[in-house]
Amino acid sequence: MDGILYQGTALPLTLLAGAFTPLLLMRIIPRQFAWAFFAIMLNLAAAAFAIRYLSPRMNTFGLIGYFSAGMAVIWSVTIVMLRLTVPASLDPSRDEPHTACLLSVSKLSAITAVAVAALLVMFMVVTRSIATLLEIWLGEPLTPAISTPVGIEGIGILLLLLAACLLTLYGTRDQRLAVPLFWLFVLTGVWVSLMEPAFRPAHGGTFARTAWATICTLCLSSAISGFVCVRAIHHGRDRWNAARSSPEALLTPKVHWPGFETSVIAVGVAIVLLICYQWSVPPPPELVSGRVVAIILAACGLASGSACFVMLSTRFSRGLADVAMGLTTLSIASAFLLFVPAEPVELGHRYPMIFNALMVGLTLMAGFWSWVGQVWRQQLDDDRPWTVAGHLATMAPRFSFFVACLALIPASLMSMWPRLRPISEADASLGRFTAAVAAHLFLILILIRNRRRTERSSFGALAILVTISMIAFIVLRVLPMTSSVIHGAQG
Repeated sequence: MDGILYQGTALPLTLLAGAFTPLLLMRIIPRQFAWAFFAIMLNLAAAAFAIRYLSPRMNTFGLIGYFSAGMAVIWSVTIVMLRLTVPASLDPSRDEPHTACLLSVSKLSAITAVAVAALLVMFMVVTRSIATLLEIWLGEPLTPAISTPVGIEGIGILLLLLAACLLTLYGTRDQRLAVPLFWLFVLTGVWVSLMEPAFRPAHGGTFARTAWATICTLCLSSAISGFVCVRAIHHGRDRWNAARSSPEALLTPKVHWPGFETSVIAVGVAIVLLICYQWSVPPPPELVSGRVVAIILAACGLASGSACFVMLSTRFSRGLADVAMGLTTLSIASAFLLFVPAEPVELGHRYPMIFNALMVGLTLMAGFWSWVGQVWRQQLDDDRPWTVAGHLATMAPRFSFFVACLALIPASLMSMWPRLRPISEADASLGRFTAAVAAHLFLILILIRNRRRTERSSFGALAILVTISMIAFIVLRVLPMTSSVIHGAQG
């Protein structure tokens, strides 16, 4: 005969009865200990019931995740109900009533349940992310024994955690919960994107890439934009209330949502990496159009960058400013991918046109940030910034040089493209020749202009490198493709 734990309800009922026993002995034991023991035994009883009735229908991940998330929701509902009866300001040094004790243990139980479920989800996300990176590196899917797929059960767990966090935030009005809520939204977006494998089988025994990175970019950008909008509304409402009640409070800076700025920087860097990855490895055109991807990347970069600039208006941060300028730059560069023709569809033929479009977009932004640094110098007091625009004016020339260096990368790849080993395409049509030379000349012109505007010799040195790239492009297109080069590319 199997054990009681799986075949009967004696153990769950015993634990449930043990949870109420200390409540009957409050006259002889401290009420804090009684309520803490009640919460522990109630959690154990719920765990026993879950193992008894849910283990035959769920795997270990689903059982632990749903149980922890469900208990988090239950304790969060308890917090909301108790918060309506307990005063907002409670002196811990005084003898606490029973409701206050239950409120304290409910908070601890909810935090513990959320932590267990969140750590489990994070472990699955990290495991699947590592497998995805390995698949990208190898260019093919891993074996099922190594690759750990994520299923729909994680979405249910994350939705329960989101509900628990929202209920607790409503019940406690604790602004520190905003950052965990933000990361739960981020984890949900990442989980949704990882449900799509990195590769799918194609014709002829090959594998085709999927749009998982585009989905992930869209989810992360939506999380940043949405939370920054809510934060801006919350901040404006606080300032309006302070202006009506105590205007002198407006002079004291107030930190909203501690840790949110660092979280936005981390997610912003992830969006930057995802956009750059989709530049280098676009999804197949038969799955999604390249222009649709360009529109999504441009919109996501612009929305995220604008959200970061909105945060800079309340408190300046150099890290956040770098992320904001980077996202805006990548957004404009992605928009230039709309000018890439739909034909041909082979990546070997399309890459030079993609490099050309990115080069023009990055060159334009390099000139824009240099212009911003020059125009906003009026916000400096003896070369010392005293406004957000002044801080950006000191950073813009350096960022302009960085963007110009990025523009040199696709320029160099475009110049050397026909001579790369896997490539046998000459890329020497009149249209391609004209567009590439014009892009090089545009970059050289911007660098010379930046050199005169900022009086920095680094822009001049970079202009020399771009000139070498343009000469290499012309020479490699003029020289004929020898048979050894073609055979080496085909080999």
